[in-house]
Amino acid sequence: SFKSRTFIHICTLISESKSSLRMLRSQFEEIKTRIEKSELLARGTLDEGTLAETIGGSREEMRRFEVVTGRMDRQTESLLESKRILTETEEIAMDVTSNLASNRESILSSHERIRETGGFIGQGQRLLRRMQARESRRKLVLTSVMIFLFLVFVL
Repeated sequence: SFKSRTFIHICTLISESKSSLRMLRSQFEEIKTRIEKSELLARGTLDEGTLAETIGGSREEMRRFEVVTGRMDRQTESLLESKRILTETEEIAMDVTSNLASNRESILSSHERIRETGGFIGQGQRLLRRMQARESRRKLVLTSVMIFLFLVFVL
């Protein structure tokens, strides 16, 4: 349950980060396109002031661009950490699956041995019943002979 909640949380983070990354990439591509167009038109190098004008504004927008870039870097790191955790979780799941398969084989083997033992017990019970029946018949015959001999000697 904890693992499933963690997995769901990680998937949500990944989804949000991917969405944010797509948005930031599109903004980056738009700014990059503006810069490339400006460079083609100016046919010269751009200094920081010219770059700020090219991307549509002021130093505030440059600062915003840097903040967005930093956020994108942090989200990339978060995605990489989530991917690492997901990989570890997959490895643990594979180990658990392997252990479960091994345990299943062991249980099936034990079950088969129990069935065989049960068969031996059944054979032993039948043999004992036959031996008891023979013993009972012998006792009956012996008792009958003793009674007959007693009657022959007494009468």
